[in-house]
Amino acid sequence: MADLADRLRAKVDSSGGEDACWPFMGARFPDGYGCIAVGGRAVGAHRVAFVEAGGAITTDRPHVLHACDNPPCCNPRHLFAGTHADNMRDAVAKGRHVSLAGEAHGRAKLTAADVAAIRASSESQRALAARFGVGKSQIARVKRGEQWREAVGA
Repeated sequence: MADLADRLRAKVDSSGGEDACWPFMGARFPDGYGCIAVGGRAVGAHRVAFVEAGGAITTDRPHVLHACDNPPCCNPRHLFAGTHADNMRDAVAKGRHVSLAGEAHGRAKLTAADVAAIRASSESQRALAARFGVGKSQIARVKRGEQWREAVGA
């Protein structure tokens, strides 16, 4: 059986040159990342490529991130180790992280119009909570602007 590095090389298209993305041409996870069997377990091909090129995956930097934002890419020049927080910051900076806030959030009980009415009202928190079907603490957070910040002008 071929060793892991050989199996990886056989499934990576590096024909674009050293600076191009090198897509994994084998099996992929549903999210587009290449997957390769290691010890009977499917592992991200980009992680294997990173380690094979001398990169280190450690407990304090357990993620392998893509500078190119191309999930199947296995070019070690495009890969770097990081934390979950690094990964989230990278996703937000590159516009890949969609934060569902306000009415777009699946569990939202209030609308922007409700928030405007709550903020304009002089009713007690208890009365507002009963009227809108939420807790008093939710009403307080809305009034203080801790929640529904995007609805300030609503």
